[in-house]
Amino acid sequence: RAYSIFLKQRKNVFLKIVGDGPALRSLKNLAKSLGLSKKIIFTYQTNKDFLVLNEDDSIVRQFAGKAKSKVVFFSKLDRHDGFSLPGEHNLYNLSSAIAVAKILKISDKTIENSLKTFKGVHSRQEFVREVSGVRYYNDTTATMPEATITAIKTFLETFPDSRLILICG
Repeated sequence: RAYSIFLKQRKNVFLKIVGDGPALRSLKNLAKSLGLSKKIIFTYQTNKDFLVLNEDDSIVRQFAGKAKSKVVFFSKLDRHDGFSLPGEHNLYNLSSAIAVAKILKISDKTIENSLKTFKGVHSRQEFVREVSGVRYYNDTTATMPEATITAIKTFLETFPDSRLILICG
């Protein structure tokens, strides 16, 4: 409720709810009950602003018709030549980053070079080393259940014939 009041008082602060799983549904229900919704993020934008939307999400796609700002869509199906990080979530992250880079007029060559050299973020599904045929990964940033579930799905997709041992603490 405090955030609802805060949002209504400050026009330059926006709400963006992301993630997946039960926590996301709970947050969306709370936002709805408080009279806030995902679309609040672009309520105060003008025709000089940009709204970057996930084209693969049918609900988010509908926001385009309500936006005053310039709408730029991204999709996990966008070209990702040279990008090697596994997982659907990484394709979405990459696609949205490319959309923003294009808005900022970053050259295609710079974007392409970045894709080839980007190895991921420290402690996010980060390969540590292989010992006796066992691959070790550090994902200490996956502190929410949804992030851990996403990591597990990614590892199972990437290594379908391997056993997965999760060490939590």
